[in-house]
Amino acid sequence: MSKRLFRLPHTLYIIMALAFIVRLLYWWIFVGPTPNISGDANFYYQTSHSIAENLTYGLNGELTATKLPGYPVFAGVVLKLFKKDAFVIICQYLLGVLASLPIFLILRNYLNEKKAQVVTFAYLFYPTTWHWESQFMSESLFIFLNSLYLFFMYKYLTEGKIRKLCLTSIFGAFSLLTRPAAIFPLGIFYFYIIFREKPIRALKVAAVTGLIFLLIFSPWVLRNYRAFGHFIPISTSGGITIYTSYVNWGYDMSIINLVPEDRERWSKLGTEYEKDKFLLSRTVNFLKQYPFKILTLAPVKIKDYFHPFDGRWYPLRYGSKYNIFYGILFSLAAVSLFWNRNKNLKLIKLSVLCLLGGILSAIIFHGEIRYRFVLNPIFFLLSGLCFIDPLNQKGKKIIIAMISFNLIFWGIGITIS
Repeated sequence: MSKRLFRLPHTLYIIMALAFIVRLLYWWIFVGPTPNISGDANFYYQTSHSIAENLTYGLNGELTATKLPGYPVFAGVVLKLFKKDAFVIICQYLLGVLASLPIFLILRNYLNEKKAQVVTFAYLFYPTTWHWESQFMSESLFIFLNSLYLFFMYKYLTEGKIRKLCLTSIFGAFSLLTRPAAIFPLGIFYFYIIFREKPIRALKVAAVTGLIFLLIFSPWVLRNYRAFGHFIPISTSGGITIYTSYVNWGYDMSIINLVPEDRERWSKLGTEYEKDKFLLSRTVNFLKQYPFKILTLAPVKIKDYFHPFDGRWYPLRYGSKYNIFYGILFSLAAVSLFWNRNKNLKLIKLSVLCLLGGILSAIIFHGEIRYRFVLNPIFFLLSGLCFIDPLNQKGKKIIIAMISFNLIFWGIGITIS
């Protein structure tokens, strides 16, 4: 890794320190000392405390494989060391600030350092990130790991060195160990790099990445086999996730939203592995009966994934349901993708691969705003590329029109809030 990587402008350190302080103020004013432990946060809270207190990955006194262990282990270690829930949130804020570094390091290959710092500043002060970093949820750890994965993926695309591929795979595997949705962008990326290589090189790439993923995931798979007597490579939540994506689509991913006759059968099954297998089988049979559900639901899921009316996941609405920050960010990213479509930029290829992974995840599972959070670094990277060249008069008019368009929708959002 070059020495230049560690040479950062002093103003960037100031920006990062300020961003950390602002997060603490946001937590103190808007969140409070008591963590939100409803929904998925309740699972993460209980399992992380189980790890800290009993050194077991369990829920309600029983071993579980409902979700991947990346975040509970992280939070459990923090709790073991510091004994207070507050320190988990503080560590998440630190990870959130550090996640901005890969954005700066990538962008300064295309922009001057001042412009790259402006984009980094915008990322650090993007309100939605403050919200998720304040929750007992996996998003903050996932974003941090995924940002490092994106950085080393970019380095591999530009340099082609196996060492960079190893680092890419390490952070990719840990990202997947935190959130299963990472499997789609990971799969698309590795499919891309393997099939663009010559056969011998492709075999080497596949062997290296396969070995790294095997080493990182083998403890989890072995633990599950010992605990449940079955091969569980990811988790036992795939069934409920895919079921509520098709059979009873449109509801939260909860057993209370199963079709009554399915819930009755589900409740009579013994282990979470059997319950998961039943819901997977039920969904497969449903899709055999209604195969076009995948196609008809895809546009709706993509709309739900990208739409800017964020509701509860937008902490600073200012009386409007329209997330103007995301609206402008998405618009800039879309404009940048169009303006730079004919330029052979590695960052554009990286962004397209990750966007395709996110869209595929939304189509197959749920197109929820929360799961779009992982694309924020990509949106900021693309937005930065808007300014790779000086804006001409036409470009300035497009940017002004885009901001005006978002302001109008923000105003409309006030009337419907």
